[in-house]
Amino acid sequence: NGMMWLGPPARSVSALLDQRAADDPAPFDALAQQARDADVYLGCSCPTQKNPDVANCHTAHALRFMAERYPDLQVEHPG
Repeated sequence: NGMMWLGPPARSVSALLDQRAADDPAPFDALAQQARDADVYLGCSCPTQKNPDVANCHTAHALRFMAERYPDLQVEHPG
């Protein structure tokens, strides 16, 4: 149809991450602890034809979330 997928709206991804962390913070805390102890790679295959802007990627949203929630982490953003 020629339409380009622009990814999920940032607000919905942020809201989902916030809700999941509120419901069960343990997985997020564990990931943060792993990142304090060693390098952790969160990634995907963006940019792609379907999602050419890496800033719209779910992984980019997750990286921003982790950086905001755990300001002591050194988070490197793609692009």
